[in-house]
Amino acid sequence: MFDACLKCRTSLRDASPFSSSVSPQGPADAAELERVLKKWNWGAFFLTAIWGVGNRTYLGLLGMVPVVNFIIMPVLGVYGNRWAWKNKKWRSLEEFEKHQRMWAKWGTILAVLTLLLWAVPFSARYRAAEKTDVFRLSLELARENPGVVEALGLPIQPSKTIKSTLQQKEGGTADLQYQITGPKGEGTVQATGRQERNRWQLLTTEVIGLESGRTIKIPVPLRADKLGESLGEAEEMPSPTKPRLET
Repeated sequence: MFDACLKCRTSLRDASPFSSSVSPQGPADAAELERVLKKWNWGAFFLTAIWGVGNRTYLGLLGMVPVVNFIIMPVLGVYGNRWAWKNKKWRSLEEFEKHQRMWAKWGTILAVLTLLLWAVPFSARYRAAEKTDVFRLSLELARENPGVVEALGLPIQPSKTIKSTLQQKEGGTADLQYQITGPKGEGTVQATGRQERNRWQLLTTEVIGLESGRTIKIPVPLRADKLGESLGEAEEMPSPTKPRLET
C-alpha cells in the first residue's frame, strides 16, 4: 500500500475519505472540507434527478418517482454535497463550491417559477369565487346568524383562501368552502348555489368546524335564494305602479 501518490507525491493519508478528487496544489484542509460538505445543497433539493445526473449521484433519479420524491428531496439536501464530492472528480474545493452554487441558483429560479405558475390560477379562481353571490350572501348570512355570532364573536372576517368548484355556464353550480374567524374562534362556511339567467342563487349555507363541535345550518331566506348580483349588469326590478283613484 502506497502512502503517497507516485505522480504528485501528495500524502494519501491526509486525503479526504469523502472524495477521490485531490487538488493539484494539495489536499483541501480537512476542517474547511467538512464545513463545505455539511452545507445544505439547494440545487440537489430542488432539481433532484437533473442534479443527480450532472453530479453522478444517480440516487437523485428517485426524485421522478411520485411520493418518493418528497422523501429524497430533503435527503439530497442534507447529503448532496458529500455524495457529489465523492462521486465526481474535482480540480479543487473552490471549483466544487462554484459548481454547487450554480445548481442552487437554477434550482431556486425553477422553484420560484413553479410557485408563480401555481399561484396565478389559484388567485384567479379565488377572485372568480369571491365575485359570486354564493360567497357574498353566505358570508352575510353567517355574520347575521345569532348562533355563529355567539360562537365566534364580532367582527367575523373571511379567509383569503376559498376552495371552490364553479361551473360558469347556464345551469352551472357552485360549491364553496372557506374559513371565517372572529375574536372567539373560527369555523368553516360551506355554501352551494346555482346559476340561472346569468345570476347566482344561493341554495344552502352551513357553518362547520366550530370549537363546540356544532354544525349550524343557516336557513336561506327568499331574498338570498332569488336575488343575486348579475355576472354582467344587474337587472333592475320594475317599480310597482300605483292604482289610479277615480273621483
